[in-house]
Amino acid sequence: MRLESYKHRFAKELFAQWLREIAAEANTKEVDSGRAELYPSGLATTNPVACLGDLGWRINRGRPHWGIWIEYPLCPDGGNFSHCWDELDTHWAHKVPTYRELQRAQLRPNAVVDVAIQHKGYILHAVEIAHTSYLTLQKKMILLEYAWLTHTNIWQIPADWVLEQTSRPTSIPLHYLVTSPSNLKL
Repeated sequence: MRLESYKHRFAKELFAQWLREIAAEANTKEVDSGRAELYPSGLATTNPVACLGDLGWRINRGRPHWGIWIEYPLCPDGGNFSHCWDELDTHWAHKVPTYRELQRAQLRPNAVVDVAIQHKGYILHAVEIAHTSYLTLQKKMILLEYAWLTHTNIWQIPADWVLEQTSRPTSIPLHYLVTSPSNLKL
């Protein structure tokens, strides 16, 4: 088992924090404009859209995570991949299962992505924060299959890029997009 570096962990957590802040701000803006009311979870009734440059999603989960998940396991589900853990079991409404919890449930993840962004019942963006190395060919193939089956965008963002920011960025360089459903052809 490989241990995670502090650099990788902090970059991943910081990136997720930015996304959660953006989601919370978009949600507040929607309520303050009078276009929406609040559900008990703190989510606006209109499911507002949040964006970090070309990385955009509709917010359909409330605080504290806002549908932004760290260490998101992708497990096969009858030949397909599971979509959103919180829709499979309410036990996962506020956290994703750990590797040990998956083992107890006799599930084995094909891959675990650093940050996952939930959008209307599926993971719209899967983000890998690259530190010491970029995606291995094996993981890249798994993620490409996942992207093809679930219409997910796969991003690979260097930890250094995240940590070099002096404030929350307003966009992500598009060349960090590994693939999107529109460029996956049979």
